[in-house]
Amino acid sequence: MSSAPSHPIDPVALRSMIERAIGDDLDPIALSHSQRAAELVEDALSLPPGEDQLWFTRLALDFDSENIDALLLLSEYADWSDEQNLSALRAIVATAAHLLGPDAFTDFPPNFSDFLETDPYLRARAHLATALHADRQFDAACAEYAALLDLDQKDAQGVRLLLVPLLLSLNRTAEASTLITRFAADSTTHASLAWSRVLERFLASDEPEALSALTIARLQNRHVEVYVLGRNPPKNIPDTFKQGSKEEAIAYAPALSQAWAAHPSALTWLSNHPGQPPESPNRPRRNR
Repeated sequence: MSSAPSHPIDPVALRSMIERAIGDDLDPIALSHSQRAAELVEDALSLPPGEDQLWFTRLALDFDSENIDALLLLSEYADWSDEQNLSALRAIVATAAHLLGPDAFTDFPPNFSDFLETDPYLRARAHLATALHADRQFDAACAEYAALLDLDQKDAQGVRLLLVPLLLSLNRTAEASTLITRFAADSTTHASLAWSRVLERFLASDEPEALSALTIARLQNRHVEVYVLGRNPPKNIPDTFKQGSKEEAIAYAPALSQAWAAHPSALTWLSNHPGQPPESPNRPRRNR
Protein backbone atom coordinates (compact mmCIF):
# COMPACT_ATOMS: atom_id res chain seq x y z
CA MET A 1 0.00 0.00 0.00
CA SER A 2 1.50 3.28 -1.10
CA SER A 3 1.63 6.20 1.28
CA ALA A 4 0.34 9.69 0.54
CA PRO A 5 2.90 12.31 -0.51
CA SER A 6 4.42 14.02 2.52
CA HIS A 7 4.26 17.43 0.84
CA PRO A 8 1.60 18.91 -1.45
CA ILE A 9 2.58 19.00 -5.10
CA ASP A 10 2.68 22.35 -6.86
CA PRO A 11 -0.60 22.57 -8.85
CA VAL A 12 1.17 23.57 -12.05
CA ALA A 13 3.53 20.60 -11.77
CA LEU A 14 0.67 18.28 -10.85
CA ARG A 15 -1.34 19.31 -13.89
CA SER A 16 1.67 18.85 -16.16
CA MET A 17 2.34 15.39 -14.70
CA ILE A 18 -1.24 14.24 -15.27
CA GLU A 19 -1.38 15.62 -18.80
CA ARG A 20 1.90 13.93 -19.72
CA ALA A 21 0.34 10.65 -18.60
CA ILE A 22 -2.76 11.28 -20.72
CA GLY A 23 -0.62 11.96 -23.76
CA ASP A 24 -1.95 13.30 -27.01
CA ASP A 25 -4.67 10.70 -27.60
CA LEU A 26 -7.40 12.73 -25.91
CA ASP A 27 -6.04 16.11 -26.92
CA PRO A 28 -4.36 15.96 -30.32
CA ILE A 29 -3.84 19.72 -30.38
CA ALA A 30 -1.42 20.66 -27.64
CA LEU A 31 -2.32 23.94 -26.10
CA SER A 32 0.36 26.58 -25.90
CA HIS A 33 1.13 28.23 -22.59
CA SER A 34 -0.65 31.39 -23.75
CA GLN A 35 -3.78 29.42 -24.62
CA ARG A 36 -3.73 27.72 -21.23
CA ALA A 37 -3.40 31.10 -19.56
CA ALA A 38 -6.34 32.48 -21.53
CA GLU A 39 -8.53 29.56 -20.43
CA LEU A 40 -7.54 30.07 -16.81
CA VAL A 41 -8.36 33.78 -17.01
CA GLU A 42 -11.81 32.87 -18.34
CA ASP A 43 -12.21 30.56 -15.35
CA ALA A 44 -11.10 33.35 -13.03
CA LEU A 45 -13.52 35.86 -14.51
CA SER A 46 -16.39 33.42 -14.04
CA LEU A 47 -15.78 33.47 -10.28
CA PRO A 48 -16.70 36.15 -7.75
CA PRO A 49 -13.81 38.15 -6.29
CA GLY A 50 -11.96 36.17 -3.68
CA GLU A 51 -9.30 33.56 -3.06
CA ASP A 52 -10.43 31.19 -5.82
CA GLN A 53 -10.41 33.92 -8.44
CA LEU A 54 -6.99 35.08 -7.29
CA TRP A 55 -5.66 31.50 -7.43
CA PHE A 56 -6.76 31.02 -11.05
CA THR A 57 -5.34 34.41 -11.99
CA ARG A 58 -1.95 33.61 -10.51
CA LEU A 59 -1.95 30.20 -12.18
CA ALA A 60 -2.66 31.88 -15.52
CA LEU A 61 0.37 34.11 -15.02
CA ASP A 62 2.48 31.03 -14.22
CA PHE A 63 1.74 29.90 -17.76
CA ASP A 64 2.03 33.31 -19.39
CA SER A 65 3.52 36.16 -17.38
CA GLU A 66 2.43 38.65 -20.06
CA ASN A 67 -1.26 37.73 -20.16
CA ILE A 68 -2.79 41.20 -20.12
CA ASP A 69 -6.19 40.25 -18.74
CA ALA A 70 -4.58 38.30 -15.90
CA LEU A 71 -2.35 41.27 -15.09
CA LEU A 72 -5.37 43.60 -15.05
CA LEU A 73 -7.31 41.25 -12.80
CA LEU A 74 -4.37 40.72 -10.46
CA SER A 75 -3.84 44.47 -10.15
CA GLU A 76 -7.35 44.81 -8.72
CA TYR A 77 -6.18 42.89 -5.64
CA ALA A 78 -3.21 45.18 -4.99
CA ASP A 79 -3.38 47.39 -1.92
CA TRP A 80 -1.67 50.50 -3.23
CA SER A 81 -2.18 54.19 -3.84
CA ASP A 82 -3.94 55.73 -6.84
CA GLU A 83 -0.57 56.81 -8.15
CA GLN A 84 0.80 53.28 -7.90
CA ASN A 85 -2.31 51.90 -9.56
CA LEU A 86 -1.96 54.31 -12.49
CA SER A 87 1.72 53.47 -12.81
CA ALA A 88 0.91 49.76 -12.94
CA LEU A 89 -1.84 50.29 -15.52
CA ARG A 90 0.51 52.32 -17.72
CA ALA A 91 3.02 49.48 -17.51
CA ILE A 92 0.33 46.96 -18.49
CA VAL A 93 -0.70 49.13 -21.45
CA ALA A 94 2.94 49.39 -22.51
CA THR A 95 3.28 45.60 -22.27
CA ALA A 96 0.15 45.11 -24.38
CA ALA A 97 1.48 47.54 -26.98
CA HIS A 98 4.82 45.69 -27.08
CA LEU A 99 3.04 42.38 -27.63
CA LEU A 100 1.10 43.84 -30.56
CA GLY A 101 4.17 45.38 -32.14
CA PRO A 102 4.46 48.79 -33.82
CA ASP A 103 2.91 47.71 -37.12
CA ALA A 104 -0.46 47.16 -35.43
CA PHE A 105 -0.74 50.88 -34.66
CA THR A 106 -0.11 51.67 -38.32
CA ASP A 107 -2.19 48.98 -39.97
CA PHE A 108 -5.19 48.49 -37.67
CA PRO A 109 -6.64 51.98 -36.94
CA PRO A 110 -9.38 53.06 -37.17
CA ASN A 111 -10.76 49.51 -36.96
CA PHE A 112 -8.76 48.15 -34.04
CA SER A 113 -11.57 45.98 -32.65
CA ASP A 114 -11.84 44.07 -35.93
CA PHE A 115 -8.66 42.20 -34.99
CA LEU A 116 -8.90 39.66 -32.19
CA GLU A 117 -5.33 40.17 -30.99
CA THR A 118 -6.05 43.83 -30.13
CA ASP A 119 -8.71 43.07 -27.51
CA PRO A 120 -6.35 42.89 -24.50
CA TYR A 121 -4.72 46.20 -25.47
CA LEU A 122 -8.09 47.93 -25.82
CA ARG A 123 -9.23 46.60 -22.46
CA ALA A 124 -6.01 47.66 -20.76
CA ARG A 125 -6.14 51.17 -22.15
CA ALA A 126 -9.82 51.51 -21.23
CA HIS A 127 -8.89 50.48 -17.67
CA LEU A 128 -6.26 53.21 -17.62
CA ALA A 129 -8.72 55.81 -18.92
CA THR A 130 -11.36 54.99 -16.31
CA ALA A 131 -8.74 54.96 -13.55
CA LEU A 132 -7.62 58.45 -14.57
CA HIS A 133 -11.27 59.49 -14.60
CA ALA A 134 -11.82 58.09 -11.11
CA ASP A 135 -8.67 59.89 -9.92
CA ARG A 136 -10.15 63.17 -11.22
CA GLN A 137 -7.39 63.59 -13.79
CA PHE A 138 -10.07 64.63 -16.22
CA ASP A 139 -8.00 66.06 -19.07
CA ALA A 140 -5.75 62.99 -19.07
CA ALA A 141 -8.81 60.73 -19.04
CA CYS A 142 -10.30 62.61 -21.99
CA ALA A 143 -7.06 62.17 -23.90
CA GLU A 144 -7.08 58.41 -23.28
CA TYR A 145 -10.75 58.06 -24.23
CA ALA A 146 -10.17 60.09 -27.40
CA ALA A 147 -7.13 57.99 -28.32
CA LEU A 148 -9.23 54.84 -28.02
CA LEU A 149 -11.83 56.33 -30.34
CA ASP A 150 -9.10 57.19 -32.85
CA LEU A 151 -7.89 53.60 -32.76
CA ASP A 152 -11.35 52.06 -32.93
CA GLN A 153 -14.09 54.06 -34.62
CA LYS A 154 -16.65 51.39 -33.64
CA ASP A 155 -15.82 51.98 -29.97
CA ALA A 156 -16.07 48.37 -28.85
CA GLN A 157 -15.13 49.48 -25.30
CA GLY A 158 -17.99 51.99 -25.06
CA VAL A 159 -15.71 54.84 -24.03
CA ARG A 160 -17.98 57.39 -25.74
CA LEU A 161 -20.55 56.76 -23.01
CA LEU A 162 -18.13 58.14 -20.43
CA LEU A 163 -16.29 60.67 -22.57
CA VAL A 164 -19.30 62.72 -23.71
CA PRO A 165 -20.63 63.56 -20.22
CA LEU A 166 -17.08 64.20 -19.03
CA LEU A 167 -16.55 66.71 -21.84
CA LEU A 168 -19.82 68.43 -20.90
CA SER A 169 -18.74 68.66 -17.27
CA LEU A 170 -15.53 70.39 -18.43
CA ASN A 171 -17.43 72.86 -20.66
CA ARG A 172 -15.85 71.29 -23.73
CA THR A 173 -19.21 71.42 -25.43
CA ALA A 174 -17.98 71.62 -29.03
CA GLU A 175 -16.15 68.30 -28.65
CA ALA A 176 -19.16 66.77 -26.94
CA SER A 177 -21.45 67.98 -29.73
CA THR A 178 -19.20 66.43 -32.36
CA LEU A 179 -19.33 63.05 -30.64
CA ILE A 180 -23.08 63.24 -30.07
CA THR A 181 -23.52 63.87 -33.80
CA ARG A 182 -21.08 61.08 -34.67
CA PHE A 183 -22.97 58.58 -32.51
CA ALA A 184 -26.43 60.06 -33.09
CA ALA A 185 -28.21 56.70 -33.12
CA ASP A 186 -27.03 56.05 -29.56
CA SER A 187 -29.16 58.91 -28.26
CA THR A 188 -32.18 56.63 -28.48
CA THR A 189 -30.53 53.47 -27.19
CA HIS A 190 -27.99 54.45 -24.51
CA ALA A 191 -28.87 56.36 -21.34
CA SER A 192 -25.54 58.16 -21.22
CA LEU A 193 -25.84 59.75 -24.65
CA ALA A 194 -29.59 60.28 -24.43
CA TRP A 195 -29.27 62.38 -21.27
CA SER A 196 -26.04 64.00 -22.48
CA ARG A 197 -27.83 65.23 -25.58
CA VAL A 198 -30.48 66.93 -23.43
CA LEU A 199 -27.78 68.83 -21.59
CA GLU A 200 -25.84 69.61 -24.77
CA ARG A 201 -28.93 71.08 -26.45
CA PHE A 202 -29.74 73.14 -23.36
CA LEU A 203 -26.19 74.52 -23.28
CA ALA A 204 -26.56 75.39 -26.96
CA SER A 205 -29.62 77.52 -25.99
CA ASP A 206 -31.81 75.34 -28.19
CA GLU A 207 -34.73 74.78 -25.81
CA PRO A 208 -37.12 73.21 -28.36
CA GLU A 209 -34.53 70.57 -29.21
CA ALA A 210 -33.63 70.19 -25.53
CA LEU A 211 -37.28 69.46 -24.71
CA SER A 212 -37.51 67.01 -27.60
CA ALA A 213 -34.31 65.31 -26.43
CA LEU A 214 -35.70 65.21 -22.87
CA THR A 215 -38.76 63.32 -24.07
CA ILE A 216 -36.53 60.80 -25.87
CA ALA A 217 -34.22 60.45 -22.86
CA ARG A 218 -37.13 59.75 -20.52
CA LEU A 219 -38.45 57.12 -22.92
CA GLN A 220 -34.99 55.56 -23.21
CA ASN A 221 -34.30 55.44 -19.46
CA ARG A 222 -36.50 57.35 -17.05
CA HIS A 223 -34.53 56.10 -14.03
CA VAL A 224 -31.63 58.46 -14.80
CA GLU A 225 -33.48 61.62 -13.84
CA VAL A 226 -33.65 61.02 -10.08
CA TYR A 227 -29.88 60.52 -9.97
CA VAL A 228 -29.18 63.59 -12.09
CA LEU A 229 -31.35 65.63 -9.74
CA GLY A 230 -29.43 64.56 -6.67
CA ARG A 231 -30.22 61.08 -5.40
CA ASN A 232 -27.08 59.04 -4.69
CA PRO A 233 -26.95 55.80 -6.69
CA PRO A 234 -26.02 52.48 -5.08
CA LYS A 235 -22.31 51.70 -5.26
CA ASN A 236 -22.65 48.12 -6.49
CA ILE A 237 -24.19 47.29 -9.86
CA PRO A 238 -24.23 44.12 -11.97
CA ASP A 239 -21.51 43.73 -14.58
CA THR A 240 -24.16 43.48 -17.27
CA PHE A 241 -27.48 45.26 -17.60
CA LYS A 242 -30.24 45.90 -20.09
CA GLN A 243 -30.67 49.19 -21.88
CA GLY A 244 -33.39 51.22 -20.23
CA SER A 245 -32.99 49.43 -16.90
CA LYS A 246 -32.42 50.92 -13.48
CA GLU A 247 -29.04 49.17 -13.45
CA GLU A 248 -28.00 51.05 -16.59
CA ALA A 249 -29.04 54.31 -14.95
CA ILE A 250 -26.96 53.48 -11.88
CA ALA A 251 -23.94 52.60 -14.02
CA TYR A 252 -23.85 56.00 -15.73
CA ALA A 253 -25.28 58.10 -12.90
CA PRO A 254 -21.86 59.30 -11.62
CA ALA A 255 -20.75 60.59 -15.05
CA LEU A 256 -24.12 62.14 -15.88
CA SER A 257 -24.57 63.66 -12.42
CA GLN A 258 -21.13 65.26 -12.68
CA ALA A 259 -22.00 66.73 -16.08
CA TRP A 260 -25.32 68.20 -14.98
CA ALA A 261 -23.99 69.42 -11.62
CA ALA A 262 -21.43 71.51 -13.51
CA HIS A 263 -24.34 73.51 -14.95
CA PRO A 264 -26.76 74.55 -12.16
CA SER A 265 -29.01 76.42 -14.59
CA ALA A 266 -29.56 73.16 -16.47
CA LEU A 267 -30.63 71.44 -13.25
CA THR A 268 -33.06 74.26 -12.53
CA TRP A 269 -34.47 73.94 -16.05
CA LEU A 270 -34.84 70.17 -15.66
CA SER A 271 -36.61 70.61 -12.31
CA ASN A 272 -39.03 73.04 -13.96
CA HIS A 273 -39.97 70.41 -16.55
CA PRO A 274 -40.93 67.45 -14.38
CA GLY A 275 -41.77 64.11 -15.92
CA GLN A 276 -43.64 61.07 -14.67
CA PRO A 277 -41.53 59.48 -11.89
CA PRO A 278 -40.64 55.83 -12.47
CA GLU A 279 -42.86 53.42 -10.58
CA SER A 280 -41.27 50.98 -8.18
CA PRO A 281 -42.33 47.42 -9.02
CA ASN A 282 -42.86 46.84 -5.30
CA ARG A 283 -44.96 49.94 -4.70
CA PRO A 284 -48.39 48.90 -3.37
CA ARG A 285 -51.33 50.03 -5.45
CA ARG A 286 -54.09 51.97 -3.71
CA ASN A 287 -57.52 50.41 -4.06
CA ARG A 288 -60.05 52.74 -5.59
